[in-house]
Amino acid sequence: MGRAFCKALIVPILVLALFLVAPHWLNQHIREAIRKSLEARQTLTPQASDRLAKMDFVRVCFDPQPGEEELKANFERAGVAGQARRLWWSLEASWLLLGILVGTGAAIWFLNQRGKRSAADFMRSYYWGWRLAIFAALAQLFLLTPLMAYGCFEATVLLSNSYYPKMIIVIVLAGVVGIVRGVQILCRSLPLEFTEAMARDVTPEQAPALWSATRAAAAQLGTAPPDHIVIGMQLNFYVTELAVKHGTGRTTGRTLYLSYPTLKQLTSAEVLAIIGHELGHFIGEDTRMTREFYPLRLKVHGTMVALTQATFVGWTSLQLMNFFAWCFGVTERALSRQRELLADQWAARLTSAATSARALVKFQVLAGAFQHGLNSAVRESGGNPLDLQLQKYVAEHFPAESPFWGQLFEKTMPHPLDTHPPLRERLAALGAEYTAAEVREVAISEAASAYDEWLNGHDELFTPLRQEAAAVVDHVRLQNQVRAVDYQTPEGRRLLEERFPEVRWVSRPGRLRLELGVAVVAVVTMLVVAVAIGNAAAWAVAAVVFALAGWVGGISWKLHRGGSCNLTAGGLHHTGWVGPVDFKEIEVMKFLNSSGSLSVVLRFKQRRGPLWKYSLWRIPRRQWSFSLSCLTGKQPEIAQTIFNYFTRQIKVPAQVAAVAAGEEGE
Repeated sequence: MGRAFCKALIVPILVLALFLVAPHWLNQHIREAIRKSLEARQTLTPQASDRLAKMDFVRVCFDPQPGEEELKANFERAGVAGQARRLWWSLEASWLLLGILVGTGAAIWFLNQRGKRSAADFMRSYYWGWRLAIFAALAQLFLLTPLMAYGCFEATVLLSNSYYPKMIIVIVLAGVVGIVRGVQILCRSLPLEFTEAMARDVTPEQAPALWSATRAAAAQLGTAPPDHIVIGMQLNFYVTELAVKHGTGRTTGRTLYLSYPTLKQLTSAEVLAIIGHELGHFIGEDTRMTREFYPLRLKVHGTMVALTQATFVGWTSLQLMNFFAWCFGVTERALSRQRELLADQWAARLTSAATSARALVKFQVLAGAFQHGLNSAVRESGGNPLDLQLQKYVAEHFPAESPFWGQLFEKTMPHPLDTHPPLRERLAALGAEYTAAEVREVAISEAASAYDEWLNGHDELFTPLRQEAAAVVDHVRLQNQVRAVDYQTPEGRRLLEERFPEVRWVSRPGRLRLELGVAVVAVVTMLVVAVAIGNAAAWAVAAVVFALAGWVGGISWKLHRGGSCNLTAGGLHHTGWVGPVDFKEIEVMKFLNSSGSLSVVLRFKQRRGPLWKYSLWRIPRRQWSFSLSCLTGKQPEIAQTIFNYFTRQIKVPAQVAAVAAGEEGE
């Protein structure tokens, strides 16, 4: 947290230092110019030299003493006075920039301290801290962009009597991109909804026993029942007032989400304890806080992503937003854990502390066992993890001496937005004490499930969900099988070539024309220079350039004329390379974006020679790269295809893709 704020100070301090030093550079620059002028006219006397060394010319531009009016007028005509004023304005803006940053950081810290008092204080503090951080981040971009651009201009002019317009243009464009993208994020209306891929809304008519138990629990706790109950395949329970998009539509209002796999494993009393916990969030108005907090946090994240697109210009604003996120994130997680402990008390009030603790223990054990069973079912050739008898599975795969039981007390439960305390802390708050052996006995004990009591005879409601889950498991199983096979074996080669057919991209003609055009321009330029100078040295240099341009043009013609890049399940090959590259030789593959041009960076397991024929760099090394701009096609699509082949990510079936998108499977 503190490190992020210190990082945010780096660029403003450097800019401030530049404009603190720049007047001294300007003063020295003026002094040397006057000295050279006097020396050229041979009028530089020792007395004039001493006076020249002591005079502050920048001061003359602002506050001329008697007798210095003519000198100031000369400075005005030469533009020196205007330059001095711009440097002074930039210095004041630099102090303002640093002041905004330090003041905003202090205000965020103060608001965060106030937000620790209660959930209501946290929301008020987060809201005002968010507005302050966003305003300061954009203000920093507004100030830092012209300051950096003008600072680069003045620094290069004062140091070398020249400047680099491309550098200034890059700084300005980066700042404009960051400002525009940040404003777009702030003005965008965010979809306030969850997407539950494998889930459905269960109405009171479809599950009267479940709804009756839920309504009775709400009445006992003195709160309104949920408007909707959504049952899904996710191993989780939660309540929300945000919209939930699922396989049978979209629900709005107060929604209770129940886990289908857990309903089939826990008893009705244990599930009621969990429902009481979730209703406790309604009572504590935690869902209202989430409804107000969630969009702000999304906009903070979106603004940070937008600032990364401003490259180094947005670095300061990005680190300020990072400081804000870390600062309030610690408080948010602490309050979230407090809310969970309070909700546990409501669960204990609905059932009992013992039942609530038992539900927590059993759910946590089943979550770990279900995940282990899911992995086993995926690795095996058949079987659906939803059909696992988890109590029996726990007894067979987790003996009493297994480290699983000792580690269980530090586990936390998942939640879309909140942070849960570890199981050890939640049990202590309920006054329950369990040893590892007692936890295992609770986990393997069998009893009638809540599903049998509330949803027995309604299996048709969940048939589509089970089919979607089976499709996802089959896809993951096939994905694991594809990643495990050996391309060198006949069976592995057949399977991989079936899933990853050969893809070919031809070389882009424009790349060849560009390289040849650059060579021709270089030759013509040197010929013009040689003719203008007319001596032997100029003609010798022109001859060397002509030879190099011809050599480079010839190589480009050989490499790109009619060239192609072939991608197979086993590797990658370009007709201009010295040989094919086998995927098994590559340790890491990554992609770099440089001004819209994507490059593939390959890090090999061992040193190897150059990829390209006729490469000047002949020293073996582990990392080589090549640009995708020389290939015909959209570079992002080419990069994604190459990466999928390298990592053996098979194409997602339509049904699985629909589940991933939160749509109803066919």
